[in-house]
Amino acid sequence: MLYVMERAEPGESTIVPLTEKDFEQHPALDAVIRGEERNPSAWEWGSRDQRVVGGPNVSYAESKALHDTYGPGGEAGLYPLMEYEGAYYEVLTTWP
Repeated sequence: MLYVMERAEPGESTIVPLTEKDFEQHPALDAVIRGEERNPSAWEWGSRDQRVVGGPNVSYAESKALHDTYGPGGEAGLYPLMEYEGAYYEVLTTWP
């Protein structure tokens, strides 16, 4: 399962601008951010500045690829934020 959260502010996270190549490589990400899996009325996660905007089922391989590309990194373990059209997104994946 893939959860995509939209955040109001980037905070201290690294910003990764999403490109067409990113959407081609990760169709589930495209579906949530730009397509039919987007749910703008989804529930809030933790604080009011972030909310889940989609959560499609993805294969283990896709979940791992998304985690490897957009998962936490660095000493602080912060998730990088993806930026697309002025909005910030974070991905969380679950492992089957």
